[in-house]
Amino acid sequence: MARANSVELLSLKVYRKMCNRLEIPQLRTVWSQLGNVQLTFKDLFLSSRGVKATCCALMYEPNTENLDLSGNHIGKKECDYVVSILEQTTSICVLDLSNNELSGISIQKLASCLVKNATIVSLTLSGNKLTDGDAEAVALIIAQNRSITRLYASHNEFREEGGKVIGSAIGMYNHGHNSMARSEVVSTTGVFEQFSNGSTPYKLPIPILNSY
Repeated sequence: MARANSVELLSLKVYRKMCNRLEIPQLRTVWSQLGNVQLTFKDLFLSSRGVKATCCALMYEPNTENLDLSGNHIGKKECDYVVSILEQTTSICVLDLSNNELSGISIQKLASCLVKNATIVSLTLSGNKLTDGDAEAVALIIAQNRSITRLYASHNEFREEGGKVIGSAIGMYNHGHNSMARSEVVSTTGVFEQFSNGSTPYKLPIPILNSY
Protein backbone atom coordinates (compact mmCIF):
# COMPACT_ATOMS: atom_id res chain seq x y z
CA MET A 1 0.00 0.00 0.00
CA ALA A 2 1.33 3.41 -0.94
CA ARG A 3 2.28 5.77 1.82
CA ALA A 4 0.49 9.01 2.51
CA ASN A 5 3.30 11.48 1.88
CA SER A 6 2.06 14.19 4.22
CA VAL A 7 1.71 11.70 7.07
CA GLU A 8 5.11 10.20 6.38
CA LEU A 9 6.80 13.59 6.34
CA LEU A 10 5.18 14.69 9.59
CA SER A 11 5.88 11.50 11.55
CA LEU A 12 9.39 11.26 10.12
CA LYS A 13 10.08 14.89 11.02
CA VAL A 14 8.90 14.26 14.58
CA TYR A 15 11.04 11.12 14.85
CA ARG A 16 14.18 12.87 13.65
CA LYS A 17 13.55 15.85 15.90
CA MET A 18 13.04 13.63 18.95
CA CYS A 19 16.14 11.56 18.21
CA ASN A 20 18.21 14.70 17.94
CA ARG A 21 16.73 16.12 21.13
CA LEU A 22 17.29 12.88 23.03
CA GLU A 23 20.74 12.39 21.51
CA ILE A 24 20.08 8.91 20.15
CA PRO A 25 20.69 7.44 16.68
CA GLN A 26 17.90 7.37 14.13
CA LEU A 27 17.12 3.75 13.36
CA ARG A 28 16.44 2.90 9.75
CA THR A 29 14.21 0.05 10.92
CA VAL A 30 11.96 2.69 12.47
CA TRP A 31 11.95 5.62 10.10
CA SER A 32 11.78 3.51 6.93
CA GLN A 33 8.41 2.07 8.01
CA LEU A 34 6.68 5.31 8.92
CA GLY A 35 3.61 5.88 6.77
CA ASN A 36 2.77 2.18 6.44
CA VAL A 37 -0.36 0.61 7.91
CA GLN A 38 1.69 -2.26 9.38
CA LEU A 39 4.56 -1.23 11.63
CA THR A 40 6.88 -3.92 12.98
CA PHE A 41 9.44 -2.83 15.56
CA LYS A 42 9.97 -6.30 16.98
CA ASP A 43 13.07 -7.06 19.07
CA LEU A 44 14.79 -3.73 18.49
CA PHE A 45 15.65 -3.66 22.21
CA LEU A 46 14.97 0.06 22.25
CA SER A 47 16.20 2.15 25.13
CA SER A 48 13.68 4.22 27.06
CA ARG A 49 14.61 7.22 24.92
CA GLY A 50 14.29 5.10 21.80
CA VAL A 51 10.78 4.06 22.78
CA LYS A 52 9.90 7.69 23.50
CA ALA A 53 11.14 8.92 20.11
CA THR A 54 9.35 6.11 18.27
CA CYS A 55 6.08 6.61 20.14
CA CYS A 56 6.17 10.36 19.58
CA ALA A 57 6.41 9.69 15.85
CA LEU A 58 3.57 7.16 16.03
CA MET A 59 1.31 9.85 17.45
CA TYR A 60 1.33 11.23 13.91
CA GLU A 61 0.54 7.91 12.22
CA PRO A 62 -3.28 7.97 12.06
CA ASN A 63 -3.53 5.05 9.62
CA THR A 64 -1.61 2.40 11.57
CA GLU A 65 -3.59 -0.85 11.76
CA ASN A 66 -1.00 -3.34 12.99
CA LEU A 67 1.60 -2.28 15.57
CA ASP A 68 4.27 -4.65 16.86
CA LEU A 69 6.32 -3.27 19.77
CA SER A 70 7.38 -6.64 21.15
CA GLY A 71 10.82 -7.12 22.67
CA ASN A 72 11.62 -3.50 23.52
CA HIS A 73 11.96 -3.35 27.33
CA ILE A 74 8.67 -1.48 27.64
CA GLY A 75 8.09 -0.95 31.35
CA LYS A 76 6.60 1.66 33.66
CA LYS A 77 7.88 4.81 31.95
CA GLU A 78 7.68 3.47 28.40
CA CYS A 79 4.12 2.23 28.92
CA ASP A 80 3.02 5.84 29.31
CA TYR A 81 4.23 6.50 25.77
CA VAL A 82 2.30 3.51 24.44
CA VAL A 83 -0.85 4.60 26.26
CA SER A 84 -0.51 8.04 24.67
CA ILE A 85 -0.53 6.42 21.23
CA LEU A 86 -3.64 4.40 22.03
CA GLU A 87 -5.43 7.48 23.33
CA GLN A 88 -4.49 9.49 20.25
CA THR A 89 -4.88 6.92 17.47
CA THR A 90 -8.15 5.19 16.58
CA SER A 91 -6.94 2.99 13.72
CA ILE A 92 -4.89 0.31 15.51
CA CYS A 93 -6.55 -3.11 15.27
CA VAL A 94 -3.67 -5.44 16.18
CA LEU A 95 -1.29 -4.63 19.03
CA ASP A 96 1.65 -6.83 20.03
CA LEU A 97 3.33 -5.94 23.33
CA SER A 98 4.84 -9.35 24.02
CA ASN A 99 8.25 -9.88 25.62
CA ASN A 100 8.33 -6.57 27.43
CA GLU A 101 8.19 -5.65 31.14
CA LEU A 102 4.54 -4.85 31.76
CA SER A 103 4.08 -6.41 35.21
CA GLY A 104 2.85 -4.11 37.96
CA ILE A 105 1.75 -0.54 37.37
CA SER A 106 2.39 -0.86 33.63
CA ILE A 107 -0.33 -3.45 32.99
CA GLN A 108 -2.67 -1.45 35.23
CA LYS A 109 -2.15 1.68 33.14
CA LEU A 110 -2.58 -0.30 29.95
CA ALA A 111 -5.78 -1.92 31.19
CA SER A 112 -7.27 1.44 32.20
CA CYS A 113 -6.62 2.68 28.69
CA LEU A 114 -7.86 -0.44 26.90
CA VAL A 115 -11.25 -0.56 28.61
CA LYS A 116 -12.05 2.62 26.66
CA ASN A 117 -10.53 1.43 23.37
CA ALA A 118 -12.99 0.35 20.68
CA THR A 119 -10.71 -0.52 17.77
CA ILE A 120 -8.19 -3.15 18.92
CA VAL A 121 -9.35 -6.68 18.10
CA SER A 122 -6.12 -8.59 18.84
CA LEU A 123 -3.84 -7.99 21.82
CA THR A 124 -0.68 -9.94 22.69
CA LEU A 125 0.71 -9.75 26.22
CA SER A 126 2.80 -12.93 26.15
CA GLY A 127 6.16 -13.02 27.91
CA ASN A 128 5.69 -10.06 30.25
CA LYS A 129 6.23 -11.93 33.55
CA LEU A 130 2.67 -11.15 34.55
CA THR A 131 1.83 -12.68 37.93
CA ASP A 132 -1.27 -13.28 40.03
CA GLY A 133 -0.92 -9.68 41.18
CA ASP A 134 -1.49 -8.58 37.59
CA ALA A 135 -4.53 -10.79 37.04
CA GLU A 136 -6.99 -8.06 38.07
CA ALA A 137 -5.73 -5.82 35.28
CA VAL A 138 -6.01 -8.60 32.70
CA ALA A 139 -9.47 -9.43 34.01
CA LEU A 140 -10.46 -5.79 33.61
CA ILE A 141 -9.55 -5.91 29.94
CA ILE A 142 -11.55 -9.10 29.43
CA ALA A 143 -14.59 -7.88 31.32
CA GLN A 144 -14.88 -4.33 30.03
CA ASN A 145 -13.27 -4.08 26.60
CA ARG A 146 -15.82 -4.76 23.87
CA SER A 147 -13.64 -4.93 20.77
CA ILE A 148 -10.84 -7.38 21.62
CA THR A 149 -11.62 -10.84 20.29
CA ARG A 150 -8.15 -12.33 20.69
CA LEU A 151 -6.05 -11.91 23.80
CA TYR A 152 -2.77 -13.82 23.95
CA ALA A 153 -1.03 -14.14 27.32
CA SER A 154 1.23 -17.17 27.13
CA HIS A 155 4.63 -17.40 28.85
CA ASN A 156 3.58 -15.43 31.89
CA GLU A 157 3.55 -16.46 35.55
CA PHE A 158 -0.14 -16.77 36.44
CA ARG A 159 -0.93 -19.42 39.03
CA GLU A 160 -4.10 -20.58 40.76
CA GLU A 161 -5.25 -17.27 42.23
CA GLY A 162 -4.63 -15.44 38.99
CA GLY A 163 -6.48 -18.17 37.12
CA LYS A 164 -9.50 -17.74 39.37
CA VAL A 165 -9.59 -13.98 38.88
CA ILE A 166 -9.28 -14.19 35.11
CA GLY A 167 -11.64 -17.15 34.90
CA SER A 168 -14.26 -15.17 36.82
CA ALA A 169 -13.95 -12.29 34.36
CA ILE A 170 -14.38 -14.69 31.46
CA GLY A 171 -17.46 -16.16 33.10
CA MET A 172 -19.00 -12.72 33.61
CA TYR A 173 -18.28 -11.85 29.99
CA ASN A 174 -19.89 -15.08 28.82
CA HIS A 175 -22.96 -14.52 30.97
CA GLY A 176 -23.46 -11.03 29.61
CA HIS A 177 -22.83 -11.83 25.96
CA ASN A 178 -23.55 -15.53 25.46
CA SER A 179 -20.78 -15.42 22.90
CA MET A 180 -18.33 -18.13 23.96
CA ALA A 181 -19.16 -21.77 23.61
CA ARG A 182 -17.26 -22.73 26.78
CA SER A 183 -14.70 -21.53 29.28
CA GLU A 184 -12.29 -23.56 31.34
CA VAL A 185 -9.39 -22.65 33.59
CA VAL A 186 -6.67 -25.16 34.42
CA SER A 187 -6.04 -23.47 37.72
CA THR A 188 -2.79 -24.93 39.03
CA THR A 189 -0.76 -24.10 35.94
CA GLY A 190 -2.34 -20.84 34.89
CA VAL A 191 -3.12 -22.36 31.51
CA PHE A 192 -6.24 -21.17 29.79
CA GLU A 193 -7.97 -23.15 27.11
CA GLN A 194 -8.92 -21.49 23.84
CA PHE A 195 -12.39 -20.06 23.99
CA SER A 196 -14.42 -20.38 20.88
CA ASN A 197 -17.73 -19.53 19.34
CA GLY A 198 -18.30 -22.58 17.21
CA SER A 199 -15.09 -23.04 15.20
CA THR A 200 -14.10 -19.38 15.30
CA PRO A 201 -11.71 -18.18 18.04
CA TYR A 202 -13.46 -15.46 19.99
CA LYS A 203 -11.53 -14.40 23.07
CA LEU A 204 -8.28 -16.05 24.03
CA PRO A 205 -6.99 -15.41 27.54
CA ILE A 206 -4.46 -18.05 26.72
CA PRO A 207 -1.26 -18.69 28.48
CA ILE A 208 -0.92 -22.18 26.98
CA LEU A 209 2.41 -23.48 28.25
CA ASN A 210 5.23 -23.84 25.74
CA SER A 211 3.23 -22.20 23.00
CA TYR A 212 2.83 -18.74 21.61
